[in-house]
Amino acid sequence: MVVGAPGVRGRVVVGPRGGVVVRGPRVGVRIGVAPPRPRYEVRTRAPSPRHVWRAGYWGWRNGAHYWVAGNWILPPATGEVWVPAAWVNVNGAWEFHDGYWDNAEVAQPVVEEPPQPMVEAPPPVEVEPAGVEVEAPPPAPMAETAPPPPQPGWQWTPGHWQWHGHRYRWIPGHYQQPREGYVWMPGRWVPAGNHWRFQRGHWVAR
Repeated sequence: MVVGAPGVRGRVVVGPRGGVVVRGPRVGVRIGVAPPRPRYEVRTRAPSPRHVWRAGYWGWRNGAHYWVAGNWILPPATGEVWVPAAWVNVNGAWEFHDGYWDNAEVAQPVVEEPPQPMVEAPPPVEVEPAGVEVEAPPPAPMAETAPPPPQPGWQWTPGHWQWHGHRYRWIPGHYQQPREGYVWMPGRWVPAGNHWRFQRGHWVAR
């Protein structure tokens, strides 16, 4: 079920060779169905040292998810890094953020504008914890003020830092529809040796 219209949050710039380069995530679709787990892929040999691996991802077409296989691509200019596509849960719906090129010199965390609470949203989808490990520790959580809930009894889920390719990006907090018999465990970063592992939020039976 599609619950929102596509939008563009990225910015368009002209590359040094005259080509158009889109920076920042582009929201391609917003639906009420969680994506399947990513498929395991075997990387082939890179065609050249300049090629960058674009990991596979789940797309959305004709009311169903479909797998887009990973492949090798050339950056539009020197110093560009590929930020992979990602599905982001916002107010109980799933937004698809298309992959994009970004400048490797940009190292500051990105903070997105908090989304407006949805008046209507599909029931939440149970998500199992998934680990993403990085070396850089996450910044301190940002202070948030929860807006009025869209409906009585809805639960506020605090925002968190998400690793997005080569830097942290703040995912604003949002409301979730309560699920009878379950408790929501927010996502969090935990130390894992010399790395930091992110455990995504998930529903746990009482």
